[in-house]
Amino acid sequence: MKVRFLAAVLAVVSSPGWADRLTFANGDVITGTVTSLEGGHVVIQTEYAARIVVAQDKVLSIDTDDEVQVSTAQGDIINGRVSTEEGSVTIAGTGATVALADVKRVTRSSTPGMFEAADWSHKVDLAATLSKGNSKTETFSLLTESSMRKDQNEHTLNSALFRDKDDEVTTRDQMDIDYGYKRFLANDKWFFAANGEYFRDKLKNIDPRITVGAGAGYRFWENSLGALTVEFGLSAVYEDLGLEDGTNPAARWALDYRRLLAGERMEFFHRHQILKILDSDRGEVFEAATGLRFMLNEWWDASLRADLRHETEVPAGSHKTDITYSVGVGVRF
Repeated sequence: MKVRFLAAVLAVVSSPGWADRLTFANGDVITGTVTSLEGGHVVIQTEYAARIVVAQDKVLSIDTDDEVQVSTAQGDIINGRVSTEEGSVTIAGTGATVALADVKRVTRSSTPGMFEAADWSHKVDLAATLSKGNSKTETFSLLTESSMRKDQNEHTLNSALFRDKDDEVTTRDQMDIDYGYKRFLANDKWFFAANGEYFRDKLKNIDPRITVGAGAGYRFWENSLGALTVEFGLSAVYEDLGLEDGTNPAARWALDYRRLLAGERMEFFHRHQILKILDSDRGEVFEAATGLRFMLNEWWDASLRADLRHETEVPAGSHKTDITYSVGVGVRF
């Protein structure tokens, strides 16, 4: 019997006594935390064998021991514990029973406030190349992402370091450190946002640019397979441009999107920020990171990404746009 109703179930931290249950047609049973079912694969996190990916057409039934959100093909959304039997899905506490073929997605929402203890996550990506021959080229990039969630609060800290050389001549030397804070409101969608950024690019005579701002944001959705968040607000921007320095107001817009694919074996991500400096001589700054991560195991991944930074006003002789394409390895913990 095919189980086609789970398209996403959040991989949240569960208590030791909490377990979902997968039952197979041959009578085997696996218990743990079902994190997703999509594209013909069911992913379950176990205590004894880490993450297991199984074919969904081998699963006879799935039972959850906690409330999940069921989305049907007709657009209905129902919350409750689910179980499958005789080709139908039963949502406990609601009296609702949905035909298996009509269930599009089941998710376990990661709402702010659910993390009573601090929940940390980290990612580090490294890429480097060395080319020798008629010319010598070196490129290096180090990118880190850290986040901490507790109660209604969320902290993020991202950093990026890019250094390129061509025949011993430095062609790129950038450092970017970005901190963000979110305080979610009662509806768990809107949040107060604060941010700070340190950016340095000696080749463009920006040493440094420091941005501090505040505003508001909205998280459209978040589940085991990803999230979509936007922010908007006002900032103060201090810049040391070599021959001159000063502070200007700015408007800021940011977007962050991530989505797990292929049985959680791959992640697509995109985030960007637009900083409109309210000075006719400074213009706009646009920065973005887009790419794919391929999960090799519980810790290691490979990444393919493009990092872009565009400034409308740059010193004479400098390029307005820097793009770095990189293939690297990363670690998650």
